[in-house]
Amino acid sequence: STFNHYFAWLRTVFMVNPVPAWSRKHASRVVRRPKSHLADSGMAAALLGTDAEALASPTSTAAGPLLESFVANELARHTGGSADVRVHHLRDYAGHEADIVLERSDGALAAVEVKATGSPGENHLKHLRWLRDQLDLTAPGTYRVGVLLHTGPYCHRVGDRLWLPPLQPPHAPPPPPTHPPRAAPPPPVHHPTRHHRSDNVRSDNVRSANVEELRYDLSSGRTDVNRHRHRQ
Repeated sequence: STFNHYFAWLRTVFMVNPVPAWSRKHASRVVRRPKSHLADSGMAAALLGTDAEALASPTSTAAGPLLESFVANELARHTGGSADVRVHHLRDYAGHEADIVLERSDGALAAVEVKATGSPGENHLKHLRWLRDQLDLTAPGTYRVGVLLHTGPYCHRVGDRLWLPPLQPPHAPPPPPTHPPRAAPPPPVHHPTRHHRSDNVRSDNVRSANVEELRYDLSSGRTDVNRHRHRQ
């Protein structure tokens, strides 16, 4: 179809980042379709007709998917070409899901959820807890950590291998500095001391005496230059 043709072209030019589904033998009821993210979240926002001000609103419905795409693309970029870490997503037919599943070649796994909220609650952790409990029963030791990225300011540990670190969204302005920059101190002012002043006066007097004596010698016809050099 026309859609598949253009979609394949977008993948060829790396405009679309496909994230394959994660599954294991014990997880037979998972959705195996890949999830696709537009590689440029700024372009995705422009295509949706939204801007930074609209995305910063708590009622924005586009902020969550765009933030998830941003995180997925960044993780894919950092792990691209690595055979040791693979990026997946998880969704089963019962409604359990994880936005991102990072699996190492030895089977160790980390699950990531992305939420565009500044105050994450217990309900946001239910899928991470479910995956942790499932893997602890079927593949003990493989679930290493579950991370819920949010837009709030604080980092919390909320249970066994569950963390809530903050994530600065790509559309947010940079935070203001905690302390205003200090003004540069004025340049130091050096005042000559009396000792330096007297030395200057003394050397000026010596030079004046030599000049006067040289004038006298010239007017009287004396030309003892060596004597003047010795005095100087």
